[in-house]
Amino acid sequence: LLSAARDAHRPAVISESNSASCGGKPGVSNTPVASVWAARYVVAALLAGFQQVRFHSASGSYDPLVFNANGSITMRPLGHALLFLHRWIPLGSRIEPSARVAGVLAAVVSGGGSAGQSGSTGASGSAGASTGGNSSREQSSVIVSSFSSKPLPYEVEVPGIASHVSTDTLTRSRASEAGTSVAVHGHRAHLVLEPNTVVAIRTK
Repeated sequence: LLSAARDAHRPAVISESNSASCGGKPGVSNTPVASVWAARYVVAALLAGFQQVRFHSASGSYDPLVFNANGSITMRPLGHALLFLHRWIPLGSRIEPSARVAGVLAAVVSGGGSAGQSGSTGASGSAGASTGGNSSREQSSVIVSSFSSKPLPYEVEVPGIASHVSTDTLTRSRASEAGTSVAVHGHRAHLVLEPNTVVAIRTK
């Protein structure tokens, strides 16, 4: 598919996907592990060369949002993953593989302006990145996820003079991301990647 898209000079798009077929699998698609899966899936697809990933909604357990009868809206795990991707892979970002470590999915994201601005996810339930020019507001981040069954030490290079870097983490026990900071020593942030998590680190 990627080769055919390149030959036709067209973007490669995953136009419909989700964690299970026919509306999702209750007990899986509506649990926090689905947010970890979705973030990994999008990052891996973008690194492979796809320009956009779209998620299907069908009033099932895999929907990103639930619109309740009283007018309130409930965010489901896929919705939290899309917000996470919106913040950490802004529209126009460049995404490239990071240093290869066995059992770790790692990507460097640069450009695209500040987190929280117009981003890579939208009402259509899609996520994507494209090549963008330099910007005075350009930021850089690293997104990593370990496939190991045990905690894995991991280092991220941090240029400049920062003493701490901010992070967000998606886990299998909590649908929304948990924010924290990590100390920097010798231009490196030392992390411990827990199994079934996705961690984003702001490096610039």
